[in-house]
Amino acid sequence: MARLILESGAERTEYLVRAAVVVGRQKPCDIVLDDPSLSREHMAIGFDGQGYFVRDLESRNGTRLNGKAVTGAQRLHPGDRIQIGHTTFVFQLGTEDAGRPESPAPEAPPPPRPAARPREREPLVVQGPGCLARMFYWFLLLAVGAGVLLGARELFTWLLLQAPSR
Repeated sequence: MARLILESGAERTEYLVRAAVVVGRQKPCDIVLDDPSLSREHMAIGFDGQGYFVRDLESRNGTRLNGKAVTGAQRLHPGDRIQIGHTTFVFQLGTEDAGRPESPAPEAPPPPRPAARPREREPLVVQGPGCLARMFYWFLLLAVGAGVLLGARELFTWLLLQAPSR
């Protein structure tokens, strides 16, 4: 069975890679890392019957394989370095995987995507108009009020001029 060896931590940590493993910073992932630069579900590693593949799960900061950005599914080879955020892994095959023939990377089909997990929805925050908008509305109200007062004054003056003199 393949292993991911955490290289960037204080102590060496190994994670077993089964048919499909999801790595991220939140609990539903198979491997949860405390790295704020990771997405909730950052990357997946899968086995398609012939070899292991890595796929970026549309993460914010991306996944790098041997220093190059991962686009689509890319085949993993022993000793490959996978970097996500500030975390670096080294991919190794187990003794039972060592004799497997490797097929060329471009011809291999991509691994199946892990089952979709429901994501927690973040609360929707609705904000009212900002300070500038409120000032505009007050100014508009003041202008309309002033216009009404000036119009009333003009009407009163006109009525006084139209009244017959005694």
